[in-house]
Amino acid sequence: IELEERVKTMQRTLDAWAEHTSGQFSFSEGMPELLVRIKHLEKCAACPFAEAK
Repeated sequence: IELEERVKTMQRTLDAWAEHTSGQFSFSEGMPELLVRIKHLEKCAACPFAEAK
């Protein structure tokens, strides 16, 4: 699945971005939570992935 590959390549960026969100995000929280947060991040203008589209 394309999304799975996308998530894998984003893992390091997500972990790095988490450091700027007081560790509220953890990649180990699980895929459902991850997908929800990715959808939220994509809507955020400050999202590190906003330019990746």
